Amino acid sequence: MLAVAMIFWMRIAALLHALYPSVQGAPLTEFLPFLVIGSIAGAVIALVIFSISAFSIPLMMERRVDVMSAVFSSFNAVKSNIPAMIVWAGIICGGILIGFATYGIGMLFTMPILGYATWHGYHATIKKHHNT
Repeated sequence: MLAVAMIFWMRIAALLHALYPSVQGAPLTEFLPFLVIGSIAGAVIALVIFSISAFSIPLMMERRVDVMSAVFSSFNAVKSNIPAMIVWAGIICGGILIGFATYGIGMLFTMPILGYATWHGYHATIKKHHNT
């Protein structure tokens, strides 16, 4: 499902490339439609991908549920915990930026920590609500 989303994202990026100025050294005002529409489209797609994948992988690993049940459970959990999920998305972005800033070496540390935190977030969010 995430591979299909990536292909969809690439198609949108290719379509948005039509808005890119055709001359080199064009003024910033000619880049604005490309930058604004591309940023909005990217943010919407990233929001959807984050919502459907925030808790779906731990849910599928622990409960052996089908993909669609995990996706809808993750989406509903994100929707009902928006402030915490905004903070969590920021932490993920920060961890990835640390990894990029250290030429990937930081990923050796940030990715396991983010994975561990995701598991605990899953337990605190999904598992707690299903056990009551």
